[in-house]
Amino acid sequence: MAEQTSAPDAGPCTGCGDALAPRPDSPLRCPSCGTEQHRWPGRRVVDRDWASVAGAGGPEELAAPFAVDRVGAQRALRAWVRGRRFAPRRFKRLDRGESLMGLHLPYWVWEAETCSYYSGERGHHRWRVDGAGRRFRRTRWEAAAGTVAHSFTGVAVPATTRLPRRLLPEPALEGAAAARPEDRRHAMPSDVDPEVGLAEAKLRMDELVGREVRRGIGGDEQRVRSIDTEYAALGYRLLLVPVWLSVYAAGGRSRQVVVCGRTGRVAGERPRSAGKVAAAVALPLIVTLIALVFLFSPV
Repeated sequence: MAEQTSAPDAGPCTGCGDALAPRPDSPLRCPSCGTEQHRWPGRRVVDRDWASVAGAGGPEELAAPFAVDRVGAQRALRAWVRGRRFAPRRFKRLDRGESLMGLHLPYWVWEAETCSYYSGERGHHRWRVDGAGRRFRRTRWEAAAGTVAHSFTGVAVPATTRLPRRLLPEPALEGAAAARPEDRRHAMPSDVDPEVGLAEAKLRMDELVGREVRRGIGGDEQRVRSIDTEYAALGYRLLLVPVWLSVYAAGGRSRQVVVCGRTGRVAGERPRSAGKVAAAVALPLIVTLIALVFLFSPV
């Protein structure tokens, strides 16, 4: 359940952090990454389920430990940049950059018990043969209704917009312990409110509920008319996920590369040097031109 209250502005995109330009009477969609913000300019959606957890005090803060040290992160970066023929020289030296630093990225991790009441129709396919011997299918529909329940744990939503989502590692609670002061000190600030995180977590829960509803309806084909979900035992924690972050400049702007501090997985942008690309294109043309000159020149 949600109600509308006034809000001063649209705020940053929850997907990439870019500024949003308010559009009157239109839902907000980020022009940079296309993320639908699920809120309207001049208003914000207040989830009434948020009231059940908002007054319970601050969330528990957990931090996952680093399993990949600086040397391991540099090794992963070297393997990642290897073979990038058209990359700028600065990109090739990415593993030696002084900007490589270890920090923690914040995530809101939600849990909930859901009970969903649904109605719809199940279809049963039957094949028939007409007088010309052609097969065709008919579907017999019958009403279906019921409930599905699910326990959700570990539904993680990024709590920062300072890095593009495509670079963020997948969080995991395994091995996480209570955050220490040094973990908080080296953590990227969270600029996504937990209430906004709850709205996104519910969208992810709804996707799974929808799949379970279709399984509950059964049959060869399903039509879902309505799903009404109730949430109970809502709770959330702040999880700090370790990463190694390297920033470099290319093409007139700064770019980030992220090495997951648990798995060593690398995610980032791979730029191309305009000079190297031009040289690679021009070299065959020059060789061809020289060959033609020698071929057709008089002896």
